[in-house]
Amino acid sequence: MALPKDTERPLAAAVRRYYGIDVKCLVRMKSVWGLVTEDGRRFVWKQAGPYDDPRRLADLAGLLAAAAACGITAAGPLPSRCGTWLVRVEGLGPGYLQPWLDGRSLDVRSEAERHAALVALARLHRATSAAAAAGVTWRVHRFHERLRMKLAVLRQLWPMARFRFPELRGMERAVLANAQAAVAVYTAWCREPQGGGHRWREGLCHGDVAPHNLLWAEDGRISFIDFDQAGIDDPLADVFQFCNHVALLDPLGPGQMRAMVRTYAAAAGLSEPMERVLWHLLRFPDALIRALAQWARPGSPAGADVRVRCAVRAEQARFATWAEDGPWAEHGAWVEDGSWAEDGSGTAGMLPVRTGWLSPAGPVY
Repeated sequence: MALPKDTERPLAAAVRRYYGIDVKCLVRMKSVWGLVTEDGRRFVWKQAGPYDDPRRLADLAGLLAAAAACGITAAGPLPSRCGTWLVRVEGLGPGYLQPWLDGRSLDVRSEAERHAALVALARLHRATSAAAAAGVTWRVHRFHERLRMKLAVLRQLWPMARFRFPELRGMERAVLANAQAAVAVYTAWCREPQGGGHRWREGLCHGDVAPHNLLWAEDGRISFIDFDQAGIDDPLADVFQFCNHVALLDPLGPGQMRAMVRTYAAAAGLSEPMERVLWHLLRFPDALIRALAQWARPGSPAGADVRVRCAVRAEQARFATWAEDGPWAEHGAWVEDGSWAEDGSGTAGMLPVRTGWLSPAGPVY
């Protein structure tokens, strides 16, 4: 969202009027304004997004307050002096003030930073699960529905994509099988009763757990910014998204995916069945589907072909790590499954699974 010109004075005046803050200087960023006050405090002014109604912002502030009580740092909306959550600024429209947090974007190449981010995510999810269950109903993402939609997109685009990208032809069986299996397992899981400690209550999911929305401070603290896509959903949605970002940006070595899953599972207190479901979700070729969807979009940006080819290589590496790192690698049961050789030739391989983790008829818990 580009910022209009000549809005400095109206913004400074609105902040003084509605928040009682005297602005010393404004820092124009890509989609927000940075504000530095006379007494040295720093804030960010965000224009309201399409889902930013006052009720949502109030609920988000309440959830982040519960998170803050557990030591989690996050940039959430601040109320005005009158208790309102949205303030209209001439030339900018409605928006709100939030803290400007210290830190730089997360470096996913660093194992320490990756694991710190997963621990922070787990703490965010646990801290907000009770508050979410108390009646917050806004912006439920329905992770399950989005997975099914992505599978439908993959099926729709595949015939055209395999014609444009020959390297996809040898991967067809594996990619489709992986996507279908992940959705099948998660669908069965969603139909399971929530009792028995097997499922958390839904918590606050960030919804856009990209490295630039996670800040790493010098003391090793992780902070969360940009809750535009946040909502109440299955906490596994955030872990799924973060792990896919990592795998796309920095291919994981042997044992690294297993370490990431175990870090989150331990910090979150996942039950064994829930950890199994997370492993199956990580089979889903999310980054490849997103690259194909962007490529197929009318007026797709220059370089979309390159992004698809990068996503193909990342998917091959990601799935190889998934198959090697999963709990099934420690057991002796194997079933035939679609896979590909290192050269992408698409040979049928053998996927290791343990009885109870995956079967042709579906998951057994």
